[in-house]
Amino acid sequence: MVIDICTTYYDPQHRNANALNASLSRFGSSAKNLGAEMVFDGFLRTKLVPFRAFVADSSSEVVAFIDGNDTISQVGNKGLLSSWKALGSGVVIGSELVCWPHKFHEQPMIDRSPNETFHFMDTGLIMGRREAVLAVLDTVIASVPHYREKYPMLPQRILEDDVGLFMLNYVDGNISVTIDHKCSMIAPLRNVPDDWYEISNHQLHMTKTGTTPNIVHCNGHRNVDARRMKRITEALLGYRKTKIRKANNVA
Repeated sequence: MVIDICTTYYDPQHRNANALNASLSRFGSSAKNLGAEMVFDGFLRTKLVPFRAFVADSSSEVVAFIDGNDTISQVGNKGLLSSWKALGSGVVIGSELVCWPHKFHEQPMIDRSPNETFHFMDTGLIMGRREAVLAVLDTVIASVPHYREKYPMLPQRILEDDVGLFMLNYVDGNISVTIDHKCSMIAPLRNVPDDWYEISNHQLHMTKTGTTPNIVHCNGHRNVDARRMKRITEALLGYRKTKIRKANNVA
């Protein structure tokens, strides 16, 4: 089974020097950068639309998007496929560990079993069979006018946010996705206490979920998030990432 991986991050000189591809290269894997020269124009146009075009052109059975500026892979293609199959081989997305990133919803939006601890979405990883991912993306992208009309009070940055659009479509039953509640494939660390994870032998393990994620996602645009990315990059890859570019890519 072949997997086609893409990402997006600002790299106008095409140096490909970011933590994601540096970490993937250890396993002989790589992610195609869809946005090297792309000026940021919202997550809808910077992330979802280019990913949709990538999926449509791909000849691989399985496709994946991984956020580009703030992720580190702990596995290669083989590890990603193994974890994806263990989750049922559907369209898989991640789960925020702590909070929904927008505050306009007072209640959790997803029904969950009493045994599930985490229930918020993180689209730092979107992975599945090509046809299934294409159908999900088509639905999500086409839904923007509907939700703009349904929620006129919400700002454009929310109505065109990748996580927000996935969440709204999921709650309304428009798409079927598997949420990686236990963070076996991707672990978003925004607002996560430091004692929820540990690093040993260049591997990050989530003590809170009991999993070693395929992808570590140091998401967030604050200084504390950038410092965490630098610290974890040094611990996992053995060097310090000197500059975190957040201006024109995905969170």
